[in-house]
Amino acid sequence: MVTQAFVAGTGISVKSIYSTNAPAVSVRPQRPAVHSIGKFRAAPAPKFGCSSLYVQNNRTSYGPIMVVSGTKPITKEQVINAQEKWAAGVIKIGSLKDQREECKAFTSDFLDERYAFDLGPVLFKPTKCADVQFRPTKTDAMSYFIAGDVREYKEDGGFAVTPWTKIRFNNTGYILEDDRAVVQGNYWFTDLSGGETKVEYTFGYKAVGGDLKIDLHHSSLPFPSS
Repeated sequence: MVTQAFVAGTGISVKSIYSTNAPAVSVRPQRPAVHSIGKFRAAPAPKFGCSSLYVQNNRTSYGPIMVVSGTKPITKEQVINAQEKWAAGVIKIGSLKDQREECKAFTSDFLDERYAFDLGPVLFKPTKCADVQFRPTKTDAMSYFIAGDVREYKEDGGFAVTPWTKIRFNNTGYILEDDRAVVQGNYWFTDLSGGETKVEYTFGYKAVGGDLKIDLHHSSLPFPSS
């Protein structure tokens, strides 16, 4: 996950943010299976040099599914379950905003349970970050989620302590493998006044001890229409 610069014919430099995940399924060069760009739209995922199944599922709430080799890949239901746990955790953090110590303890446990920080850096690009866009450590994530006395960067206001009353996911496509899964789509965050914020996401999950942990989380606001 890095910053990518595009120079238009006019000489204008356009900054974009992307994440990519290319599984090593062949000795031949492969294009990324996931290419998420903040200001541009990626081409459809390519087929790989291995046994794979791609199912186009038009106009459903789940979107296309790609299953890459293996005998028992992670299921769509497991991914949805992981998303529901994430949403419930974020809402719980917001409900504890006035009990600061309890909020910090719960957020710390939430990040341990839902993210794979214990296994190494997480490719985490939060929605509301401009100065420090990428947050690979648990300390970075704590700062973004609840800020306050654990704030590492002055731009952080505490995303999860807004608070939110509802979070709903709409997955547009999946890549399901034996020990990991990638999903993208839109999610909507409802605040106390009932207003909704639409956000685009790509999540990568790793199977760890019978659960799914996030090792890639790219989130961005939709590009404004003209």
